[in-house]
Amino acid sequence: MNPWTEDFPILNQKMRGKRLAYLDNAATVQRPLAVLNAVDEFYRTENANPHRGLYELSIQATKRYEDARHTVKEFIGAEKDCEVIFTRNASESLNLVAYSYGMAFVNKGDEIALPVSEHHSNIVPWQMVAQAKGAKLVYLYPDVKGRLTDEEIESKITSKTKVVVVAHVSNVLGSVYPVRKIADRAHAVGAVIVVDCAQSIPHYPVNVKELGADFIAFSGHKMMAPMGIGVLYGREELLNKMPPFLRGGEMIEYVHEQSATFAPLPQKFEAGTQNVGGAVGLEAAIHYLQKVGYDRIHRTEQELLNYTLDEMAKIPNLTVYGGTENRENRCGVISFNVDGVHPHDVAGVLDADGVAIRVGHHCAQPLMEYLGVNATCRVSFYFYNTKEDAVQFIASLKKACGGAAKTSNTDGVMDSAYRKIIMEYSNSDYNKHAIENPTITLNGVNPSCGDEITLQLREKDGVIEDAGYTGIGCQTSQVSTSIMCDVVRGKTAQEAVRLAKLFIGMIRGDVTDEKQLEDLEEAIALRDVAHMPARVKCAVLGWRTLEDAVEGKTDKAG
Repeated sequence: MNPWTEDFPILNQKMRGKRLAYLDNAATVQRPLAVLNAVDEFYRTENANPHRGLYELSIQATKRYEDARHTVKEFIGAEKDCEVIFTRNASESLNLVAYSYGMAFVNKGDEIALPVSEHHSNIVPWQMVAQAKGAKLVYLYPDVKGRLTDEEIESKITSKTKVVVVAHVSNVLGSVYPVRKIADRAHAVGAVIVVDCAQSIPHYPVNVKELGADFIAFSGHKMMAPMGIGVLYGREELLNKMPPFLRGGEMIEYVHEQSATFAPLPQKFEAGTQNVGGAVGLEAAIHYLQKVGYDRIHRTEQELLNYTLDEMAKIPNLTVYGGTENRENRCGVISFNVDGVHPHDVAGVLDADGVAIRVGHHCAQPLMEYLGVNATCRVSFYFYNTKEDAVQFIASLKKACGGAAKTSNTDGVMDSAYRKIIMEYSNSDYNKHAIENPTITLNGVNPSCGDEITLQLREKDGVIEDAGYTGIGCQTSQVSTSIMCDVVRGKTAQEAVRLAKLFIGMIRGDVTDEKQLEDLEEAIALRDVAHMPARVKCAVLGWRTLEDAVEGKTDKAG
């Protein structure tokens, strides 16, 4: 029995009638009672606007906020409290650096170096900087084991490099990158380094001096603090040179009608009323992490990682990205795919067994492209997970690998009509083919989960004579598109568009009139997808593509 599990009330419940095995910790971790109680106590007894009131309650709130800042400073080994900036999350922290440092100090012809495995929050802001300033993004590519080689680091970080951005741990591969080595190379060529520690700080001690980091960013919610609190660390020298990111209350010194001056660090970057409750929760989370100890965290996660990778290596028809042999410098994150089964459907099988994992592109689409996939499944551990969680995951994964995903009621809450039609259409691909002499062809994409279809229609005298599609996607998207082909065949183009709008309205929960919905024929059986928000985009993909194809006729053939 894991002695820490009892501290997390949310873990002591059932899902779909099964014990909950929560294995989506790379997305967010759960909160212990110590954090929940600290936040609750603050709002019950100390809540006030910090820095602004001269009354005792506001003074207490200010002290709690600044105490939390000092705790973070000590936790990450910074030199001064003013080097700790509170934000909403790691994404905001990274945007702050890109807008304030990048836009001010990156120039035309400069290069920004970053691994292709970066989270979108550490790519898109730098794309903005590069486009605005005439700079270039240069990508470092991991090897087949998910490692950044010395050669890749040396060849991509050059005298042209102005900024290097890197995640300490990849949220997809679980790889722990050699940040100190990268930082030394960056500094040797005169560049600064920005380190995304969102995936590392819950699992490993982070010391900004030992990393050689100029900036680091992390989110509280990935280390047991509340959502809505994050941290940016920056060297004081750099932060003082940077212009403010947001402007308004609290970050100003003086405001005149035509000009303003700004407050010193850290207030310079903390406009508006701050999330004091979140900061209090972050401080409590840090104390809890220190109580558990990183040694114990690493030991527990490594045992779970080793067991899981050993078992996955025995399962056929399974691809593990980064391989099952590489255990060194790897966090408790495993991304994988089951041959012939869409990740959404794998997740559905696991969810029916009480196992919570993440599927999709994990906000790392450039890495997905590099790996040659649209999406992956991801299992990720934290120290409160148990061997029982891992065993439960492996048992359910074997079902998915055995083809259970193709016939199971993957959504759990759907009614018998849904199950019946899913079974019927899943076992038949008669609409999944290219049709003869199409007059309209249009591609449809759902990037959030990797569904892609090419819809073909043959229209004559305003009537859709035939419809078919090709592509890949989860069970819901494929079945919904196939049903759509049956429903619109023989209908006028105008009627097909009306039905598409009606179906989309039904799935969104906007249309509930039974008489109207009868026009959808068999497609009405998918109405309960409205109760599964993650599946809505899947279900409407084909219908939205139909609507665009007929109304826009964008890619008309011939």
